[in-house]
Amino acid sequence: MFSMKNDLQRTTIIAFLLFFSTLVGYFYVGYYSAVASFWPAAGFYVAFYYLYKKKALPGILIGLIIANLGYRIFNADEEIWISFVLTFVFVTGHLAELFVFNYLLIKMKSNMEKLNQFKNGLKFVGSAIAAVLVGSLISVTALMIAYGTDDIFTIYFRWAIGDFTGIV
Repeated sequence: MFSMKNDLQRTTIIAFLLFFSTLVGYFYVGYYSAVASFWPAAGFYVAFYYLYKKKALPGILIGLIIANLGYRIFNADEEIWISFVLTFVFVTGHLAELFVFNYLLIKMKSNMEKLNQFKNGLKFVGSAIAAVLVGSLISVTALMIAYGTDDIFTIYFRWAIGDFTGIV
């Protein structure tokens, strides 16, 4: 990848990449200005956490919070406090995804350098599916509490697919 010599440089690069990839994901939103069919930020935060562990968290948090909050305040038709709460919960869901994904890859002793091997590919995909199911559940539950809907399964499925396509 690229060399990151110090913590500030790493945090800045990760924050910018997460910020811009989150904004790209918002081009694909549908329901409640939140549910996207493609979420490229998921791939970035999972990869950065896998590579740098806790050192990546400040950049991940900064990028996700600023992008999500900014988008919700300026584009979602909701009260400001709802924007803050949903941003907090959405970022919590994203963090749950990266922690679950990383935990499962480590637990299954998956070799990320050999994803072309069938069993490692299955471990990667299985970890991604489990991670997005957990993260999507957290985020969609908050969305349903804030707005309520009868279409929860469609929204949950679309959210999970968006995060999954971003990771894969």
